[in-house]
Amino acid sequence: MAGLNFGLLTTLDMGRFMLTTSYGSEGGRRDTTD
Repeated sequence: MAGLNFGLLTTLDMGRFMLTTSYGSEGGRRDTTD
């Protein structure tokens, strides 16, 4: 269970990082703050 959850979190984090890189640091900060 823990391994699966960790995997999901990693995947989501990677996706968020990719989106942040695409939109730029400003967009990433806004998404994180909100």
